[in-house]
Amino acid sequence: MRFALTSRSPAFAEATCEVRASRPARGVRITATMLEIITGRRVTANHPAPELLVPYALGAQDAATADHVATCPTCRSEIEQVQETAGLLRGDAVLDRRTETPDCLDELVVADFVDGRLDAGARERAVAHLLLCARCRSVVKATSRLAAETTVMDPTPERRWRRWSLPLGLAAAAALVLLLVPRGGGENSSPGLREPRDTSIHAPLLAAPRGLVARVDQFVWSGVPRSDRYRLRLYTDEGDVLWTTETTDTLVALPDSVGLSHLATYFWKVEAQTEWKRWVSSAPDSVLVERVRHRSYDVPGALRQLLAAAGGREDSVRVTPLTAAERLASAWLVAWRDSFYVRKVSRFRSLAPPDRRANVTADSLLSAGNDAMRSAGLDAAMRAWRESLRLYEGLADSAGIARALGEIGGGFLDAQQHDSAEAYLTRSRDLAERIGDYGTLGRVITRQGDVKQRRGDYGRAAELLTQGRVMYERVGNPQGVAFNQNILAIVATKRGDLAGARRAFEAALAAYRSAGNRRGAAIILNNLGTLAMRAGDYAESGARYGEALTIDRELADQPGAALVLSNLGRLAMARGDYPAALTALSEAVGILQRTGPVNTEIDVRVLVSDARSDMGDLQGADTELDRAEALARNLHGGAAWEPRLALARGHLAFRFNRLAEAEREYARAQRLPPDAGADEVLTRNRAQLGMAEVLVRRGSYRDAQLTMERLLQRGDFGIHNDALARVQLGEAAWRGGDTTAARRAFREAIDTLRSLGSADDEADALAELGNLEVNAGRALAAESLYEHAITRLGTLPAVNAWRLHAGLAGALRRRRAVSDAVTELQTAIAQIERVSGRVVLEERRSAFRADKWDVYIDLALVERARGQTEAALDVSERLRARQMLELLARARPATAVSGGSLAGREHDLRRKIAELTQQLDTLGGGADRGLRDPAAVETANTAAAEALARAQEEYATLLLEMREANPAYAALVRGEIAPASAIKAALAPDEALLEYLVGDSTTVVFVVTRDSLAAFDVNVTHSTLAGLVDFARGTLGSPTAGAGPRAAQRAWRPSLRRLYRLLVAPVHASGLLAGKRRLVIAPHAELHYLPFATLVVPGQREQLLIERYVIEYVPSASVWLRLRDPRFARSPPSRRSFISPRTAC
Repeated sequence: MRFALTSRSPAFAEATCEVRASRPARGVRITATMLEIITGRRVTANHPAPELLVPYALGAQDAATADHVATCPTCRSEIEQVQETAGLLRGDAVLDRRTETPDCLDELVVADFVDGRLDAGARERAVAHLLLCARCRSVVKATSRLAAETTVMDPTPERRWRRWSLPLGLAAAAALVLLLVPRGGGENSSPGLREPRDTSIHAPLLAAPRGLVARVDQFVWSGVPRSDRYRLRLYTDEGDVLWTTETTDTLVALPDSVGLSHLATYFWKVEAQTEWKRWVSSAPDSVLVERVRHRSYDVPGALRQLLAAAGGREDSVRVTPLTAAERLASAWLVAWRDSFYVRKVSRFRSLAPPDRRANVTADSLLSAGNDAMRSAGLDAAMRAWRESLRLYEGLADSAGIARALGEIGGGFLDAQQHDSAEAYLTRSRDLAERIGDYGTLGRVITRQGDVKQRRGDYGRAAELLTQGRVMYERVGNPQGVAFNQNILAIVATKRGDLAGARRAFEAALAAYRSAGNRRGAAIILNNLGTLAMRAGDYAESGARYGEALTIDRELADQPGAALVLSNLGRLAMARGDYPAALTALSEAVGILQRTGPVNTEIDVRVLVSDARSDMGDLQGADTELDRAEALARNLHGGAAWEPRLALARGHLAFRFNRLAEAEREYARAQRLPPDAGADEVLTRNRAQLGMAEVLVRRGSYRDAQLTMERLLQRGDFGIHNDALARVQLGEAAWRGGDTTAARRAFREAIDTLRSLGSADDEADALAELGNLEVNAGRALAAESLYEHAITRLGTLPAVNAWRLHAGLAGALRRRRAVSDAVTELQTAIAQIERVSGRVVLEERRSAFRADKWDVYIDLALVERARGQTEAALDVSERLRARQMLELLARARPATAVSGGSLAGREHDLRRKIAELTQQLDTLGGGADRGLRDPAAVETANTAAAEALARAQEEYATLLLEMREANPAYAALVRGEIAPASAIKAALAPDEALLEYLVGDSTTVVFVVTRDSLAAFDVNVTHSTLAGLVDFARGTLGSPTAGAGPRAAQRAWRPSLRRLYRLLVAPVHASGLLAGKRRLVIAPHAELHYLPFATLVVPGQREQLLIERYVIEYVPSASVWLRLRDPRFARSPPSRRSFISPRTAC
């Protein structure tokens, strides 16, 4: 043992023991603590030590003691009391019970009995039981022996046993219960109660002096069983022996003749003589104590391994691990003045072999549950933990029960089932406090703080975390402190103290790395990555996440890897790199499907849905969200996910232009639970951001602006989300007429998003500012902004990429760069169809395109303006024809036309895909989602999703096969667009096709005849045309109530005459309709609701259009062409073919 003298005030006085003990009789060990219990006073130099009186009273031969007792009435009286109590004990020995009964003392009472914490009544009852129960005496003896032999070094004032107020006789009885347990033996002895030789301490444990001290008066160490003599040597720092002495005591004074120098370093050791000429040195256990002091976090695991090795049958092979466990527990007691492990090992020694095996199994299950949590997931871990708890309860092992309850509570915490977590953690804490298990206390209290921080109660969380840290520091567990600091840093982060959070995380990381705990380091690295992302440092965030993921994969920590992957997915989404996000998130989902917990899987699936939606895969986003909703419905407490799921539903509804549905979902997402935490607040804020987008689309610009201003004033949205809110604020301000505020908001957002490295969001902000500049007449500035946005986005897929190209096309048209504008519009349309082409249901595909028709119309107008009428017609066809072709493709064709079995298979697959898609849509959405049986819904949803995926793959393969066997039919079911030359060739000489295209600023009509193609601008806006059509239909539906026929004619003819002049007269005036008898009309927008047949042709004798021409209505020229093809129809079309306007739309 090393110590150094200093000139500072005495520091080692608190660790010295003033008790001097004489050598006890061989085979009986009375410690200083038991000495004070028995005598109730301090030892004096005039009387033999009570540890000599007790053996003497029991028959030990000691001449010196006999001579003193003969002349000392005080000692003689004490001996008589001891002998009386011993006689009572011996007299009842034949009635001793050696098997456990319901009346046996549990480990809590034993611990309190040995430590002197029982009150007088409880202690009297315990002693009465011990007089009759050999089993409990064995437990108490083993506990007291290990505790007493080491607590000699902790005679602090508060541990002076002042609570003991029993008379000497009862105290002696308690002492004799510990000392006079029969040794066992005999054929009827219970094998479960046999004990090996007392080999718990092989060498002296050095108590004081140690470390830096001001002076040295004496040396103190622990006693060694069966030791006759101790030898102490004092060395200089160079190894020279300065002083040596031998003694029978465990304390020796330093003689005045040995002079020690200040600021000098000295070493000392003690050897115990256990056999003739055999000395056991203090060095090994001294080293062990130091190791325990510096690596306390290794002790629990080492003890579990030793006890596992000592479990089962007790023989010479198994004694050694148990002995080692006792030495380690004793070293822990010396190092940390904590008797918990001494009591734990003592209790284990007292168990019968079957109970030892059960104890080892329970402990193994607890560890297996922790391993399963990292590899197989929460469900597997819970099974192991619950079985462990059952075994511990059968053994009445309070320490094990507390640990198992704590792990189960932690599992519920990971599963976000906070009520269950708090219930189990509270039970665990109560038990741990009763038995003094500080390690478990630190862990449980820290987890309680974690529960509070997740629920948003940061004040109470900080209080609990402070308490938990005290517990960890009480047993010198730096890794526990690091675990505690990790949660405290999370609290600081949520409170906005990012600097404090970083300091705490960095300290925790240093502690884990110093201890070689790579799993703990991975946790902190992940959290540092999250902190960096919150602070806007995406580069550092990615680096931290990368380090954490590498460690988790090397350790095969599946849940840890899933968490990091989900965070990497979030980071990639923030950067706009949706393919990378989807890769990481999909891998995380795959892990979580195997390991759980379900809550985390729901969270990641919602992220996958968001990523797919943002990159334009709306069908995939909808399917993924269906799965997340099914999981939430089948999960206990799944209602807590309603706001987050509603937010995702709102985003999808907005993308599909279903504004009313989006508004409802955003309203649901804003409903905060009473115990809302930071995540729920973030969901509410994002829902308000989505609501502002809806308000802008509806024209409520002022409301949208106020919503964003309030949101930004809260200051709890995060840097990235604040920037997105500023973009929305800018758009609302601009459309509301405040261009100054709009420019300021856009610029601030762009600067922030650029610094964050968020490509797609920065591109969107640049595009919004470009829209403002175009509207202000600054085409060149807008063009620069759009080009910058397109460059910034690069090749990343984004659902709004079309807006960048459409905006740039508008700026190019302003400066008459028509050719370049055409290229950009074509790119925009390609982006629109990339997204809509993945949507399965025709209704949703059409809804998605509803606000994007202007791009098609703009391209058609530009093509017409530069004389490319055929190209303009092709654009018009692409705008409208796909929907009707896809609807027609759902009908079963004649077998002879389609090619037999291939067509039958194709039709069956189409119907199957439609049914499965509808089934998924019904299960995942609608107002009645919550009315179905959750388990049945989840099963049906999963089965339908898998079947749909298989059917879609089979359908794609079948189309390739059909294209080779029957190209014409394959073209029909694929919805291909017919070229203008094919349309012209199909028209008869007396037929003309009129295809209308309605834009916001004008309306164009394409006229196709057998030998010509022309386009006319009728110069009527969309809004004007819609009003005229609505008025005309109103007059037709109710001409003049109660009036005669002539009055009725006057009511509807003027409006229909005006519509003729706008829509048909320009074509008629061109002469293209000369000699035509049949008009094939392809309406658009509100024109689907106009009965062209009733248009009034002015003249000397007014005619209806139907009186001049045979009229056919078709959704598009391509559809009409397919219907005219004899391969696709059994008979020629009728003279008048009317297609329902609603169907055409």
